[in-house]
Amino acid sequence: MIRRLVPFVTTLLLLTLYAGTASAAPIPKLIAHRGIGNSTTLGENTIPAFQYAIDNYADMLEFDIQITSDHKMVVIHDATLDRTTNCTGPVSAKTLAQVKLCTTDIGHSHPPSLRQLLLAVKGSGLPLHVEMKRDWTRAQVGRLAAELRLQGVAARSVVVSFDKSNVSDLKAVDPGIKRGIAWKGKPPSISYIKSYGTAFDLMLPAATSTFVQACKDNGVTLYLWTADSSSEYLQMGHLKAPYWGVQDTGAAHEWMGS
Repeated sequence: MIRRLVPFVTTLLLLTLYAGTASAAPIPKLIAHRGIGNSTTLGENTIPAFQYAIDNYADMLEFDIQITSDHKMVVIHDATLDRTTNCTGPVSAKTLAQVKLCTTDIGHSHPPSLRQLLLAVKGSGLPLHVEMKRDWTRAQVGRLAAELRLQGVAARSVVVSFDKSNVSDLKAVDPGIKRGIAWKGKPPSISYIKSYGTAFDLMLPAATSTFVQACKDNGVTLYLWTADSSSEYLQMGHLKAPYWGVQDTGAAHEWMGS
């Protein structure tokens, strides 16, 4: 019952935010950044973090993938294990088995393999936002695409990367999977974005309402990152961003009053 009320309450909030504007406000979709990216009790990019996001009405789950020394895919944001686990050193210097012996400093979970995570969350039916970290080989990109298809989630996944060669390789090996580039600073032209795909990740400080509208007008799905406070939620709202990357979907819904 509560979840059925979420879109209605959110609509009322946004219409209030945009009162006096010419066009109606969109209902934003909330993307769970690393499951819960600011938790003091759950490790980011872990299965418990994504279960929290599912339980707290996320509309999409976002996670990062690194490649291990034995060419396996593991869900972790950083290139090293130092910040989030009790291990040290580059992820790329460890086997998957070695990485899974590490536990997160918060929540004491191990970084899951891609397959472990997909098996844990695919029953939710939620769309997935997958970021390839660093530079992958085309064969590695192909294995990612194959795993998404094997688990039956390719049709509801979008795959992005700051490394544009990764995105080009995905287009070559499996053009049917939605893809795009990630960006931190002033965004490039719409034509440049569309040369890589129809998705675009952009850090919130670089966004403008003109650019948000240009994406809508030209068939680019814009994902803005990352909101973690009232002021950032308001900024996302005033930009009329369709997708909000948030650190905590529970907190975002609480702020919305839903």
